[in-house]
Amino acid sequence: MAIASQKRQALDRNSLRVGDRVGFKDRQGQERFGQVVKLNPKSASVQVDALRWRVGYALLLPVIDGALGDATYALPGQWVAITGEETSPFDTDGEDDSEVT
Repeated sequence: MAIASQKRQALDRNSLRVGDRVGFKDRQGQERFGQVVKLNPKSASVQVDALRWRVGYALLLPVIDGALGDATYALPGQWVAITGEETSPFDTDGEDDSEVT
């Protein structure tokens, strides 16, 4: 993982989107990396492994490169990205399966 090391970019609610990858340092100084799951008025909810952190926007840094942690810490089940398109959870190939008679 790499955090932007040049001039610090100011992140605020308007510059972040749900799904963005960010990093921050916790109170013990340990670097944490995760994905934004919710934008609140003064802080963002960031999913880090199996934990959700509420982090002030001023403490967040954009993640330039890297993966989101180890798969051993991921929650069980299937992860699905919400794209706004309506699809059936049973449709696996993305093609139109309707029959024409």
